[in-house]
Amino acid sequence: MRIPMPGLDRLPDGPHRELLVEVHRLHEEVGWPGLQKTSAAIKVRRDLPDTISHEAISKILHGKTFPQWLKLESLVRQYLTWNTHRRQEIDAEVRRLQTLWMRAASAIEGTEKAQPGSTEHWPYPQEAARQANAMAARGEQAEVLRFLHACAEQDGVLAVALAVMPSLPEAALLLLQNAGTSLSDPEILELLDQVGAQPTAFWHGHDPVLAIMKGVLRVRADYGIPLVTALRSRPDAQWTLVPLMTVAAQSLDPANLGAFIEKICALPDSLPLMPPLFTAVMDNAPRPVVQVVVQQLRKTGQRREADALASRLSHRPEGDQGERQEHPGIPFPDEELERVRTVLRKAGCREDGAPGGGFTAEIELDRILVTCTCRVARMADKQLELYQDALTEAGYKAYTYARRINTVSVRRLTTKITNDMKI
Repeated sequence: MRIPMPGLDRLPDGPHRELLVEVHRLHEEVGWPGLQKTSAAIKVRRDLPDTISHEAISKILHGKTFPQWLKLESLVRQYLTWNTHRRQEIDAEVRRLQTLWMRAASAIEGTEKAQPGSTEHWPYPQEAARQANAMAARGEQAEVLRFLHACAEQDGVLAVALAVMPSLPEAALLLLQNAGTSLSDPEILELLDQVGAQPTAFWHGHDPVLAIMKGVLRVRADYGIPLVTALRSRPDAQWTLVPLMTVAAQSLDPANLGAFIEKICALPDSLPLMPPLFTAVMDNAPRPVVQVVVQQLRKTGQRREADALASRLSHRPEGDQGERQEHPGIPFPDEELERVRTVLRKAGCREDGAPGGGFTAEIELDRILVTCTCRVARMADKQLELYQDALTEAGYKAYTYARRINTVSVRRLTTKITNDMKI
């Protein structure tokens, strides 16, 4: 249903009208889908930052209200998803429209409707973002970071980073990285809590935790191990520890990476840390570095960890220098493969349609919820040191269960899953 732009008598020229013109253009490009259809499509998506009612969409398009950013972003992303010619432009277009929204929001002084979501820190320092953008446009890159550091002392690192993230993401990430270098452990923990409280969409596809952890490892002789000790007791440990391990694998030389692994292994009850640590090393460190690390671990008496890492390395293709690749594995017999697929289907897993028979699953193992993505066509019938090779992304929780039965092969684990679920 086509909705005409409101007249100048209702919405005069200015940033709000400029923003609304762009939203109407997106609406038109996908054939003016109905408001209820749009609202329903947004509601069922889990990757959008907020839902929005059809009444709210109507008010936005008629110019009767200034939208919250999260609701507008969901609407914009849905329109762009429906536009088959622009799906590759979604993130760039969202950043452009957020810049327009921020300009319109700053023009509406003191209105609660200008706040994107429930955070009390919004609007973020708009004047800081405006001046930083002007400096960048003049080519004053070094001045930009110095200026943002000065702003962060006044308004806080998080607020300034979020303000410039849409237009100057590199500067925002450097600001966070420098915070990881200069802040104390308690201050870093507080910053991580603040970052975790923000919607993922605010970071526009960037990883703020990874940036902070780059700073942590840049100057610390202790490899951030005291921070690891503090983080591992938190419920979001994997969310924060995996980026630290990734940075270590990407940036440390063999001697320091070996020392980092050795210190992790020396922590009390370190076994749950091994899978994500080894996955980070295998996904990010070149083969020669991994080989040197294996030798170092053996020299320091960490034979179990060295053997596990060497076993992982033996399955990496020769030409692979550290980029993430799916483990080739050992194919199951056809009848076993189909049995696994049947089990996963009955368990409510979603087939993703990818080559190799991909499934995304939430499976309860011994009262522990395991979220995993697996390629059942290429699952390796190896000891559970290689179990991670059958999982990607969110599979780390599986180790909480798997380490209790670490003499069981993947095929026997499949049987265990079947029995536990009484299928």
